[in-house]
Amino acid sequence: PQVRRDLAFVLAQGVPAGAVRAAMLAAAPAIVSEIEVFDDYRGKGVADDQKSLALRVLMQDAARTLTDEEVESAIAGLTRLVTERFDASLRA
Repeated sequence: PQVRRDLAFVLAQGVPAGAVRAAMLAAAPAIVSEIEVFDDYRGKGVADDQKSLALRVLMQDAARTLTDEEVESAIAGLTRLVTERFDASLRA
């Protein structure tokens, strides 16, 4: 079965959503089948010079069910990449 995780990051408004998505796709493990941007929010609750960028990560292995450890490891790696490369923070 496919596993879906949604991640939202707070980062500078000038950072293109496509750049974040491309960096994540380039670094993603083989179990990641797709990463899509589904929200680019600026407004109440986010600082004037920042935005909230939400991405959906889809993971699947055609031959077997993914373990929780595999999924969490993939998400942790992608989160670390975005926070370090784009000076972002994970939005709660």
